[in-house]
Order: sequence, then C-alpha cells, then structure tokens
Amino acid sequence: MVQEEGGQAISWRSPKVEELFAYLVCKVSVSRDEIADTLWEGFPLDKAMKNLNSTVYYVRKALQQFGMEECLITTRKQISLDTKRIYCDLYEFQQMQNLAWKTEKEMERLKEIYRGELFQGKTYEWSFAKAHTLEKNMISNLLKAGELREDQNRTEEAERMYLHALELDPYHEGASDRLLDFYNRTGRKKKEKQLRKEIGLLLSDEVPHPLLFLKKHF
Repeated sequence: MVQEEGGQAISWRSPKVEELFAYLVCKVSVSRDEIADTLWEGFPLDKAMKNLNSTVYYVRKALQQFGMEECLITTRKQISLDTKRIYCDLYEFQQMQNLAWKTEKEMERLKEIYRGELFQGKTYEWSFAKAHTLEKNMISNLLKAGELREDQNRTEEAERMYLHALELDPYHEGASDRLLDFYNRTGRKKKEKQLRKEIGLLLSDEVPHPLLFLKKHF
C-alpha cells in the first residue's frame, strides 16, 4: 500500500481504480496504450481509452483527499508517478535489495517490509513476474545473510535466515540445499535427516509437506 509512512490507507472507488494505481506503482511511468492493453485487454481501443481516462480521474480524486494528487503526472501518451512525493515500501525494498544482507540493520528492515505477497494477496496477473522477482531477491538476501552469520560463528542466527528463506518458498532448491549443508557441517544430523524427509529427498511412501518442518523450527 502506498501511503505516508505510518499514515492512513487510501480508499479506492472500485477494484479497477485500485488496480490502475497498483499498476502505476509497479511501472512508475507507462504509456496509455500499454495500460489499456493490459487492464482492458480485449476491449475496442476507443472504449479501453475511455475507461482509462475515467479511471485516471478517480485515481486522482482519491489521491486528492490526502494532498497527493500532484504525484500523478499525465500527458497525452504517458501516465507516471512522481516517486519523490510518496512513500512506498516496494520502492524502499527495491533500493535495499542488492546490499541489505551485508548489514544487520538493513537486513532486519528488509525482513520487516517484505510481507510475502505483492499488493497483499490481490491476484493481478500482470504482477506475477514482479512478485516472483521480489521473492527471489528476498531469498537471495536471506541466504547471503545466513552465510555471513556462519562466517561470524553466529550459527543460530544463520539457521533462522535459512529457515526464513525456505519458509518463503518450501520448494526452493538452493534454500533447501543450503540448510541441509548447514546441518551437515554443524553436526546436526537429526535435523538434517528430518528435513530430508520433509522435503521429499528421501524415498518414502508418504512425504509430509515441507512447511510442517518449518513451522516446528522457524
């Protein structure tokens, strides 16, 4: 949700108005043609553009209630957001995502603002690729942070990082391999064996879901 940090959430007139704003949050600057093709796919161009214009009006009207209307910039061909005028946890995450694992404070902040689902679980098909990239980057940070803590002999914290990564994606091969290797190196054979069973790496007639293990130990 885009808002002033710690501020009030915006109430949208309709799901399509909210979706348009979400699309702009992701794209920042995008052509009217692309928006029409994406949000009104299959509509005749003139009708799609008419819907777009009215939806832009309601986005601006919603922002106006908070004095934020100037962050929406429109031209004949383009619609943009002035990201300097708004706070968005997505933008903060993207700014931090490459190096956050290197410092304690930034890693904790990254974990705080990453809530697992882009747009709080709203299923916009156009956002799936973006959501996958964000999850991939978060897992990468967690694994690197785990490695760093291992190097510093902070094994309990390293384990928590690896478990967190696997919780985000229980079938992530890199995360499961890293955790199994960690248990092997630190002599935690019982946990290693249990995790192997849970993620289906050992032959078994019935393999429980990996999250059963994670809920016990995360």
